[in-house]
Amino acid sequence: MGLQRCSFIFLVLLLEYFGLIACQSCPNGSIQLLDEQKCIYPSIPLIYAEATAQCQSLSGSLVKIQNALENSFLYGHGFEFFNGDSQYIGVRRDANGTWVYEDGSPLTYRNWGPGEPSNTSNCAVLASQTTQWRSADCILARPFFCAVDIKRGCPTDWTYVSVTDSCYYFQNTTHFVDGSNFTTYNFTDAEMACQSLNARAHLVSIHSKDEDDVLIATQRRFGKPLVCQAWYTWIGLHGNALVGSMQWTDGTSLDYISNQLDCNVGGYFFYAISSCGSSEWACTLNKDTIYSRFICKMPST
Repeated sequence: MGLQRCSFIFLVLLLEYFGLIACQSCPNGSIQLLDEQKCIYPSIPLIYAEATAQCQSLSGSLVKIQNALENSFLYGHGFEFFNGDSQYIGVRRDANGTWVYEDGSPLTYRNWGPGEPSNTSNCAVLASQTTQWRSADCILARPFFCAVDIKRGCPTDWTYVSVTDSCYYFQNTTHFVDGSNFTTYNFTDAEMACQSLNARAHLVSIHSKDEDDVLIATQRRFGKPLVCQAWYTWIGLHGNALVGSMQWTDGTSLDYISNQLDCNVGGYFFYAISSCGSSEWACTLNKDTIYSRFICKMPST
C-alpha cells in the first residue's frame, strides 16, 4: 500500500479515536458519516442507475462528499468494505453537461484527479489508487455507500424506513465461534427473538411493493453467504390460505402479496433471495424448518 493511501486510512482512524465519528447512532452494518446526522450503508457492486435506486429504496441517496474530511473518510472505509475497489459517489453530469451532486445540487467540493473530468463519461468514482475523483462509465457495476438520515425514533441497530414510518431489525447470518456452521431459527424462534429485542416488535409484516423493495434491497447488501439456504429470511406471514386464515404475527391484515405464490395451502413464509434463483416470498409447511435470517418490525416513536 502506498504512503498516500496509508496516510488517508490513518486519518480515518484518528477521527474515530477522537470521537468525530459517532458510530453508535447507526444500525449494525452501517457507519455514521463524521458529524453529520447520516448513516452510510455499504453495498455490493451495481451499475449507477441500480445504485441510485437502491439508495432511494432505503430513503437515502448515493453518498455526497462535501469536504476533504469526508473524502478521506469514505476512501479509508472503501478499503474496509470494498477491498480497495473504486466506489461510485453521488456525483454525475447533468443534461447541460454540468457536474452536480446526484440530487441535482451544485458541487460544493471537488477532488478531480489530473485531466478529470473527461467529456466522455457521466458518472464519478472515488479512485482507490489516488484518493481523487475520476469520471467513469455508468454501466459498470461498482460498490458504493448509501447515505440515510438518522432517525432518532428507532433504537440503535434498527433501521428507520420513511415509507412506512417503522423501524426494522435485520438479523444477518451469524456463524458459530469456530466457523463450522451458522446459527439457525425456526419460525417460532424468530418471532420470539423479535419479541426479546423489543416488546413492540414482531416478525415483519409487508403491506406494499415499496416496503417489499426496501426489505429485499437491504438484505442484499449483507452479501452472499456460501450456503444457498443462508439467504432465506423469515417474515411474519403464516396460516392456511384455503380457509382464509392467513395473517401476520403482528396482527395486521394480509393486504399485499409480492408474487404469485406456489403455496396454495399456506404455511410459514420466508424470503428466498436471488442467489437461490428468486427474490420472492416462499413457504414451508413445517414451522420447525430452520433458516439463518429474520426481519423484525415495529412502529417508530
